[in-house]
Amino acid sequence: MTTEQDLKPLIESALQQSWSEFAERHPRLAGVLDARAVQLSATQSLAADPAYRKAIDDAITAQATLETISDIIATRVRKWFERLV
Repeated sequence: MTTEQDLKPLIESALQQSWSEFAERHPRLAGVLDARAVQLSATQSLAADPAYRKAIDDAITAQATLETISDIIATRVRKWFERLV
């Protein structure tokens, strides 16, 4: 069964990927932002998002694969980064 501990590397990977994509699209903005601070803010925002929690909880309950859960996380993280601009 998937645990919160299993999710941590998936979240970190999604954050790093989304930050890289964000920095490519918005190099000037990325140049003045602290990547770790932005990623921390995204992590906190996701943790407080009931829709995100429900999607993850439902996927875990349904015994979804880590790949499926990773896709859910990556989608939510990408959407969070899109709201930055």
